[in-house]
Amino acid sequence: FSKFDPSRGGGSNFSAWFIHPIEFTTYIGNSGDQSAIDACIGGLTYHSEISQYIGKPYFPIHEFCGGEPIMRLSYGDSVIIQQLGEFKVISMLDVDHGDTARVLRELPGEVYLQTCHQNDIQMRVIGLAKAASV
Repeated sequence: FSKFDPSRGGGSNFSAWFIHPIEFTTYIGNSGDQSAIDACIGGLTYHSEISQYIGKPYFPIHEFCGGEPIMRLSYGDSVIIQQLGEFKVISMLDVDHGDTARVLRELPGEVYLQTCHQNDIQMRVIGLAKAASV
């Protein structure tokens, strides 16, 4: 199932209760800069330069190398990064290339995922928070 709302029947006392399934499970495959992302070895790339600049983990992945599920994520969806645990989507934004680091300093999130749109003009950035803290 994708999203379940017991307030739509079944006599539940909950007015707005949603169960979000795991929408995306992934892992950290490597670390580095653009050349590590371009290697497309599978999994996310820990982008050390941007992560250091924003003070939070930043994980880009090419859309054609496994990042396509990022484009389908919605607010509240669950994401598992195998080495880090379960997260919830709390923010998302489409940004132009070159604006990522500036935008990330203001976008809510403890961890960020990023993939490019197929048009390669913009990127989708997803802000995640640990599931236990949401």
